Amino acid sequence: MKDLSEFSTYRTGVLQARAYRNLRAFMVRTLKNHDLTSAEWSLLGLVSDETKNGGIRVSDLARMLDVEVSFVTTMVKKLIKKGYFEHAYDEDDGRVRLILGTDKCHLKVVEIERHMRQEMKLWLKDIKPKELVHYINVLEKISKLTD
Repeated sequence: MKDLSEFSTYRTGVLQARAYRNLRAFMVRTLKNHDLTSAEWSLLGLVSDETKNGGIRVSDLARMLDVEVSFVTTMVKKLIKKGYFEHAYDEDDGRVRLILGTDKCHLKVVEIERHMRQEMKLWLKDIKPKELVHYINVLEKISKLTD
Protein backbone atom coordinates (compact mmCIF):
# COMPACT_ATOMS: atom_id res chain seq x y z
CA MET A 1 0.00 0.00 0.00
CA LYS A 2 1.27 3.42 -0.90
CA ASP A 3 1.99 6.11 1.61
CA LEU A 4 -0.09 9.30 1.33
CA SER A 5 3.02 11.33 0.45
CA GLU A 6 3.43 9.21 -2.70
CA PHE A 7 0.23 10.64 -4.22
CA SER A 8 0.61 13.96 -6.04
CA THR A 9 -2.27 16.38 -5.66
CA TYR A 10 -2.65 16.81 -9.44
CA ARG A 11 -2.82 13.04 -10.09
CA THR A 12 -5.28 12.65 -7.22
CA GLY A 13 -7.40 15.38 -8.81
CA VAL A 14 -7.32 13.55 -12.12
CA LEU A 15 -8.34 10.29 -10.42
CA GLN A 16 -11.20 12.00 -8.60
CA ALA A 17 -12.46 13.59 -11.82
CA ARG A 18 -12.24 10.30 -13.72
CA ALA A 19 -14.04 8.41 -10.93
CA TYR A 20 -16.79 11.06 -10.90
CA ARG A 21 -17.24 10.82 -14.70
CA ASN A 22 -17.36 7.01 -14.54
CA LEU A 23 -19.90 7.03 -11.72
CA ARG A 24 -21.99 9.66 -13.50
CA ALA A 25 -21.97 7.66 -16.76
CA PHE A 26 -23.00 4.55 -14.83
CA MET A 27 -25.90 6.44 -13.22
CA VAL A 28 -27.07 7.93 -16.54
CA ARG A 29 -26.93 4.52 -18.22
CA THR A 30 -28.71 2.74 -15.36
CA LEU A 31 -31.42 5.37 -14.90
CA LYS A 32 -32.15 5.75 -18.62
CA ASN A 33 -34.77 2.96 -18.58
CA HIS A 34 -36.48 4.66 -15.63
CA ASP A 35 -36.83 8.01 -17.44
CA LEU A 36 -35.04 9.88 -14.64
CA THR A 37 -31.87 11.94 -14.41
CA SER A 38 -29.42 11.31 -11.58
CA ALA A 39 -30.53 14.58 -9.95
CA GLU A 40 -34.18 13.49 -10.14
CA TRP A 41 -33.24 10.10 -8.70
CA SER A 42 -31.53 11.80 -5.76
CA LEU A 43 -34.58 14.00 -5.24
CA LEU A 44 -36.94 11.03 -5.46
CA GLY A 45 -34.98 9.14 -2.81
CA LEU A 46 -34.65 12.12 -0.47
CA VAL A 47 -38.35 13.01 -0.69
CA SER A 48 -39.35 9.38 -0.18
CA ASP A 49 -37.22 9.29 2.99
CA GLU A 50 -38.45 12.65 4.25
CA THR A 51 -42.12 11.77 3.62
CA LYS A 52 -41.80 9.42 6.60
CA ASN A 53 -41.04 12.52 8.69
CA GLY A 54 -44.00 14.53 7.36
CA GLY A 55 -42.43 15.97 4.21
CA ILE A 56 -39.71 18.46 3.36
CA ARG A 57 -39.39 22.05 2.19
CA VAL A 58 -37.95 22.80 -1.24
CA SER A 59 -35.33 25.02 0.43
CA ASP A 60 -34.18 22.10 2.59
CA LEU A 61 -33.91 19.87 -0.47
CA ALA A 62 -31.82 22.52 -2.22
CA ARG A 63 -29.51 22.72 0.79
CA MET A 64 -29.14 18.92 0.92
CA LEU A 65 -28.30 18.77 -2.80
CA ASP A 66 -26.16 21.92 -2.64
CA VAL A 67 -28.04 23.56 -5.52
CA GLU A 68 -30.22 26.63 -6.04
CA VAL A 69 -33.85 26.56 -4.87
CA SER A 70 -35.02 27.38 -8.41
CA PHE A 71 -33.31 24.23 -9.72
CA VAL A 72 -35.12 22.06 -7.16
CA THR A 73 -38.41 23.86 -7.78
CA THR A 74 -38.21 23.02 -11.50
CA MET A 75 -37.46 19.36 -10.78
CA VAL A 76 -40.22 19.15 -8.16
CA LYS A 77 -42.78 20.55 -10.63
CA LYS A 78 -41.71 17.97 -13.21
CA LEU A 79 -41.94 15.13 -10.68
CA ILE A 80 -45.37 16.33 -9.50
CA LYS A 81 -46.56 16.15 -13.13
CA LYS A 82 -45.20 12.59 -13.33
CA GLY A 83 -47.20 11.69 -10.21
CA TYR A 84 -44.24 11.14 -7.88
CA PHE A 85 -44.73 14.13 -5.54
CA GLU A 86 -47.53 16.18 -4.06
CA HIS A 87 -47.74 19.33 -1.97
CA ALA A 88 -48.96 19.55 1.60
CA TYR A 89 -49.04 22.31 4.17
CA ASP A 90 -47.07 22.20 7.40
CA GLU A 91 -49.40 21.47 10.32
CA ASP A 92 -47.51 23.92 12.57
CA ASP A 93 -47.23 26.73 10.01
CA GLY A 94 -49.89 26.76 7.30
CA ARG A 95 -47.77 29.13 5.16
CA VAL A 96 -45.10 26.46 4.66
CA ARG A 97 -45.55 24.08 1.74
CA LEU A 98 -43.97 20.68 2.03
CA ILE A 99 -43.16 18.12 -0.62
CA LEU A 100 -44.38 14.57 -0.06
CA GLY A 101 -43.72 11.42 -2.02
CA THR A 102 -46.74 9.57 -3.40
CA ASP A 103 -47.19 5.81 -3.36
CA LYS A 104 -45.86 5.85 -6.93
CA CYS A 105 -42.71 7.57 -5.64
CA HIS A 106 -42.12 5.04 -2.89
CA LEU A 107 -42.62 2.08 -5.23
CA LYS A 108 -40.29 3.63 -7.81
CA VAL A 109 -37.58 4.20 -5.19
CA VAL A 110 -37.73 0.54 -4.13
CA GLU A 111 -37.65 -0.61 -7.77
CA ILE A 112 -34.73 1.62 -8.79
CA GLU A 113 -32.75 0.97 -5.61
CA ARG A 114 -33.00 -2.78 -6.19
CA HIS A 115 -32.04 -2.41 -9.86
CA MET A 116 -29.21 0.03 -9.10
CA ARG A 117 -27.71 -2.30 -6.47
CA GLN A 118 -27.81 -5.26 -8.87
CA GLU A 119 -26.11 -3.27 -11.61
CA MET A 120 -23.54 -1.78 -9.23
CA LYS A 121 -22.67 -5.21 -7.86
CA LEU A 122 -21.76 -6.29 -11.40
CA TRP A 123 -20.04 -3.03 -12.31
CA LEU A 124 -17.98 -2.91 -9.10
CA LYS A 125 -17.35 -6.66 -8.86
CA ASP A 126 -13.59 -6.22 -8.46
CA ILE A 127 -13.95 -3.86 -5.49
CA LYS A 128 -14.39 -5.40 -2.06
CA PRO A 129 -17.50 -4.29 -0.12
CA LYS A 130 -15.26 -3.21 2.77
CA GLU A 131 -13.35 -0.89 0.38
CA LEU A 132 -16.61 0.62 -0.86
CA VAL A 133 -17.81 1.26 2.68
CA HIS A 134 -14.50 2.96 3.46
CA TYR A 135 -14.78 5.07 0.27
CA ILE A 136 -18.33 6.14 1.14
CA ASN A 137 -17.30 7.02 4.70
CA VAL A 138 -14.46 9.17 3.37
CA LEU A 139 -16.81 10.87 0.88
CA GLU A 140 -19.19 11.65 3.73
CA LYS A 141 -16.40 13.24 5.78
CA ILE A 142 -15.14 15.27 2.81
CA SER A 143 -18.68 16.45 2.03
CA LYS A 144 -18.92 17.94 5.53
CA LEU A 145 -15.73 19.99 5.24
CA THR A 146 -16.02 23.72 4.76
CA ASP A 147 -13.60 26.19 3.22
